[in-house]
Amino acid sequence: MKAVSIAMATFNGTRYIGEQLESLRQQTFLPAELVVCDDRSSDDTIAKIEVFAKTAPFPVRIYVNEVRLGFRGNFMKAAHLCCSDLIAFCDQDDHWYPEKLSRCVEVFQDESILLVHHEARIVQAGKILSDRLDLLLDKNPVVEQLRSRPWLNPCGFTMVFQASLKKYESFWQSSIDLYHLNEKDTHDGWYFFLATSLGRTAFIEQSLADYRQHGSNAYGWNNRRARTMSERLTCLISNRSERLRAPAITARCRRDIFRRALSEPGQSGPDTIALQRAERCWSQLEKFCSLRLRVYENQTILLRLEACLKLLRLGAYSATASWDYGKKAGLRDLALGVVLSSFTRRYGTRLSGVDQEGNSGTGAIPA
Repeated sequence: MKAVSIAMATFNGTRYIGEQLESLRQQTFLPAELVVCDDRSSDDTIAKIEVFAKTAPFPVRIYVNEVRLGFRGNFMKAAHLCCSDLIAFCDQDDHWYPEKLSRCVEVFQDESILLVHHEARIVQAGKILSDRLDLLLDKNPVVEQLRSRPWLNPCGFTMVFQASLKKYESFWQSSIDLYHLNEKDTHDGWYFFLATSLGRTAFIEQSLADYRQHGSNAYGWNNRRARTMSERLTCLISNRSERLRAPAITARCRRDIFRRALSEPGQSGPDTIALQRAERCWSQLEKFCSLRLRVYENQTILLRLEACLKLLRLGAYSATASWDYGKKAGLRDLALGVVLSSFTRRYGTRLSGVDQEGNSGTGAIPA
């Protein structure tokens, strides 16, 4: 099987780092190395890692950043420094089951798989809150290129990916986080975006780690099942033009990343074909997002109807496109966008940001 590097980002993680490191020691398939990038911790996180490194059954390389990079940049640096064919992201506060790496690495016997992710339990203070992450990702064992939901990604600690994807890491600087437009993409969002855009991904239904919740998580667990009826109604009538602007901007950014990648010298062969297909699909998605924004932003009903009908002709509400909104979204756009747009703009300002709930369409563009 291929060798795997573990890319760990740390920052003031002394409370749980010991347990996490021990779970790495107990792996039935040992990593080729553990690469730790510390974001200038002020506690004894580094001291604990150094003690672990003396007896670890694999090499441990520790880097302390000269300036704080934040979790995005810290994880990206850790991945950059990894030397193996495969890379596994690792948080400082979770717990890996012994068979995690072996189960993930064996998937890559299929050379066409660019990334694999797995299920995990949600744990808080030793209590199991959920036996699964409850993410709205495609849970098929294998997902073909450009068939995964474009705006969603698994948690980084569940991912192992081909190091060949690092060839595009220079483009990360121009990426955008859909949910925080002033930030670059998250490390897990970035590599899942690349993997799903350029090739096949895989999913392991078995839980292979505990996702620890403790109040200081960079991103905690979002229990969608706990939403009240009032919250769901608010989501339905929220100011949809505001929620649709971010996907339009992000899709344009991702389209441009692939255009720039295609303009790089020496592009040829299968990589070029994959890049071309990704550029076409993200271009189409950018067009869909921009048109849908017009459904809610245009001041006259005729212009809103024209945008909605154009989306219909382009296949945005059916399965004829790589990503589609689904039929329910078409009816919603007709009702809330074309007919009731002024109402949603006036009374739908309670919910800000992009709805992460998705929809019933095959591509799950935010509805």
